[in-house]
Amino acid sequence: SRRIVCQYCEKPGHSAKVCYKLRGYPPGRNQTPTAHNTRAMPPGVSD
Repeated sequence: SRRIVCQYCEKPGHSAKVCYKLRGYPPGRNQTPTAHNTRAMPPGVSD
């Protein structure tokens, strides 16, 4: 079976018809993945 790949951003799982990069992100949606916003803290150290 073939996986769908966006013709605009070339990421798998969606088509250009529903691509957020092409169409725009929904209101209130953080465009940066949350994993990139985390900070590593040594055990026992609080923020």
